[in-house]
Amino acid sequence: EVLRASVPFTVEVMVSDEPVAYADRLAAEYRTINPGEVWGSAWQSAWFKLNAQVPEEWAGRTVAAHLNVNGEGLIFDDSGCPLYSLTNQSVFDVHYGKDILRLFDCCQGGEQVELWLEAAANQLFGIDRQPNAERNAPTRHGTYTGRVNYLDLVVFDLEVWGLLLDFDVLFDLFHALPENAPRRNVVLHVLNQAIDAY
Repeated sequence: EVLRASVPFTVEVMVSDEPVAYADRLAAEYRTINPGEVWGSAWQSAWFKLNAQVPEEWAGRTVAAHLNVNGEGLIFDDSGCPLYSLTNQSVFDVHYGKDILRLFDCCQGGEQVELWLEAAANQLFGIDRQPNAERNAPTRHGTYTGRVNYLDLVVFDLEVWGLLLDFDVLFDLFHALPENAPRRNVVLHVLNQAIDAY
């Protein structure tokens, strides 16, 4: 497993119909939100304030933020500097998700983490649309639900992550090679040996 342990962030959210600049994010009222809760609908924007403390027993480990609000997002530090973008889609891989931000390669334990996440209730290519919707259908112009799937501080296993990336590349190569190519069989054999060893 890439993610070895987790603690949830304490999360507050502010939702708006239009995007709100970082400098103006504190002008509205925030509310507490938990995993599984809906925060917005199609095209709405939100600011999430995330706080957590790295457990002392994680000292020496790699620590990351594992974040998914079922929308596009951008993480800022507490000074307003953009750090990392989030998405759950790619044109190259239907299973792709970009939801892990490495924070500490070797934490001391006890660090306070505060992140700001600006999110939009849409996916990489817009919102969900129903083809040939009836003229008066309420979903005619599309729908989308912003929902907190997970917002956690996690121990991130870099060695397993590297192994997973190697597997992804080799598995893609396996599928790209012609069925009767000898190299394809070699790749499959090596992948099988690696799985056995793991």
